[in-house]
Amino acid sequence: MVTNAIEWSPRGSTVAVRALADERGLEIQVDDSGPGIPRERRAHLFQPFQPGAPANGRRVGFGTGLALTQSAIHSHGGRIEIGESPLGGARFSLWVPAPSAD
Repeated sequence: MVTNAIEWSPRGSTVAVRALADERGLEIQVDDSGPGIPRERRAHLFQPFQPGAPANGRRVGFGTGLALTQSAIHSHGGRIEIGESPLGGARFSLWVPAPSAD
């Protein structure tokens, strides 16, 4: 997610990464100042082999990174979402629950 945020953001702009933890779990947010991701395209990005459009004239990945990330997060009872960033681009948020004390 961080690599994609850097790739899609204009040179010299900000990419912000935040980690928020409490007794329920851990949330990581990655915000960029790139073009964002249209709402109708977001769900498709979690499907394997669905790469986005080229960034800066280069192909970005094979479309497997977000599918694998979503699978790993779901296997731990978490979630991953795409939204709008206050920086103007995309926000990727992932949340995983804290391990149980059992």
